[in-house]
Amino acid sequence: NYQQIKEDVFAEMLHISTNTLQKVENNKIKIGLLEIRIIAAQLQISSRDLLDEPATL
Repeated sequence: NYQQIKEDVFAEMLHISTNTLQKVENNKIKIGLLEIRIIAAQLQISSRDLLDEPATL
């Protein structure tokens, strides 16, 4: 019975740590996508600046 409790506790700890890892991975992916969006927005802004400037020779 004690062995069963030990195994249950260990299984629960493993479950918790895998859940935490998945959350961390998901957050990394979200942050990465956010960074990509920010870069894309910056690129759009700078290309707009280039297009708005009159051509000077």
